[in-house]
Amino acid sequence: MQPERAVSRIQRARIISATQGRERFAARIGEEQKLLNDQMIQVIAVGQERGWVVSHLDAHALAIFVQGYAFGLLLNDVAAEKIVSEDWVAVIDMIISALFVD
Repeated sequence: MQPERAVSRIQRARIISATQGRERFAARIGEEQKLLNDQMIQVIAVGQERGWVVSHLDAHALAIFVQGYAFGLLLNDVAAEKIVSEDWVAVIDMIISALFVD
């Protein structure tokens, strides 16, 4: 969420876009992404097993969602008019709190 991470976000976008038309590179990046996904799925699944995270949602889908909203800040990084970080955090906090069991 930090503005200073904008370079990292754009670099990730460049790597992803560089897979277009490069099957071997896409496969390598895909395997790395799978490792990240699997780690996040495991953490979420443990939370679901312990009753901390809602269990009716797929852990894989939740893992991709979490990565997606973080990566989505790239849109703010390139926008002429940026959102205030606190406003972004408020939205994410509300959404994430709905995923946790009270």
